[in-house]
Amino acid sequence: MKTKQKPIIGVLGGMGPQASAYFYQLLIEKSIRDFGAQNNDDFPEIVLDSVPVPDFIGDTKNLIPAKNVLFDRLSRLNTFGIDVICMPCNTAHLLYEELRMKSSAPFISMVKAVDIAVIEGSYHRTGLLSSTVTRDKKIYAGVTQKTTLVTVSNKEQVVIEQVIRGILAGRDISELQKKIEDLSNRFVKRERLDSIILGCTELPLIFPKKFRVPAINSLEVLAQETLQCAFQNRSAI
Repeated sequence: MKTKQKPIIGVLGGMGPQASAYFYQLLIEKSIRDFGAQNNDDFPEIVLDSVPVPDFIGDTKNLIPAKNVLFDRLSRLNTFGIDVICMPCNTAHLLYEELRMKSSAPFISMVKAVDIAVIEGSYHRTGLLSSTVTRDKKIYAGVTQKTTLVTVSNKEQVVIEQVIRGILAGRDISELQKKIEDLSNRFVKRERLDSIILGCTELPLIFPKKFRVPAINSLEVLAQETLQCAFQNRSAI
């Protein structure tokens, strides 16, 4: 009897590397919990390319060289016979449509996965915590169809940027946690939010597990969507 071939998941990662490592962990944990993986050969094959992309989370001056690097690495992933591909980086979704067109496999949108989570949660006022580019380029503008999307002030955005870069640089976690929790509490209270999007993949690494309003973890929803596509032959969103 011929063994059914396991799906191959391609991950265009490295933005940043800590978030990609956590995303890989989520794929493994969810394979066990939600898809019944017990033995080594129950898990999907995962090809993770941790790409040292030129930084463009604070501004877009490096966008073109970053795009060229991502195009090159995507071409390489295309040669592996990938069944579904994803990119655990919110800011890089500025290039999503161009990358999707060059992918030989269905390319999952993290932004659309978060949008579905917002719809399912029936939220009305949702705050966005993200990189400066994600905020300013309105990458999450689509979720405003079902909720009022609220962004932070410029002063608060500077703090978020410091936290993101602190995580990337391996700085003291407790200090970074306090900064983002204090900022988020003030943000929720001032804007009367009923939910928050963790719209930068570094933030779930330090954000409180229990918070005063639901926090939509963009890494978590992307991992779930990716595995549903891989295990259940669901079409990529």
